[in-house]
Amino acid sequence: MVAIGLLKGDLTAKDYEDETAANPHIDQLRAKMEVTENVDYTRSNLAPSARSIANALQIQFLDGSKIDRVEVLFPIGHERRRSEGIPKLMSKFSSNLRRIYSDSRSSQICGLCENPQAMGGMAIDRFLSLFEFPDGDGDDHATLSTASQTPTPTPVRS
Repeated sequence: MVAIGLLKGDLTAKDYEDETAANPHIDQLRAKMEVTENVDYTRSNLAPSARSIANALQIQFLDGSKIDRVEVLFPIGHERRRSEGIPKLMSKFSSNLRRIYSDSRSSQICGLCENPQAMGGMAIDRFLSLFEFPDGDGDDHATLSTASQTPTPTPVRS
């Protein structure tokens, strides 16, 4: 994860797929890394009152020079940073939806997720139907019309 972040500047869901794992630069960079445990970070992570998930990074170059140490005690996904994290989470959610669904379908799903009143008034089977693929190939490319239709339930056989 650190190697990919250093190489690309970010880490996305796509980076967990085989194509990214096949990049030889990742293993080359990982072979140059030295990872050490900071026991204070471990202690803080295990403490129920903190659960800090702290990490730090410092890069030293071959000539001995180094960047300033960067420390993050509570990453963006931590509950103490919820107000910062939710917009980034929604952006990430939207981006990942667009990897699978058309823009119109993605926008419809995101719009519902950002509107608790609209989603709360919708039957769960109708909401889940938004995640189905009309043609079964994993790429909907079609305008979704289920928002105005009631899905037909599939009989369950035991």
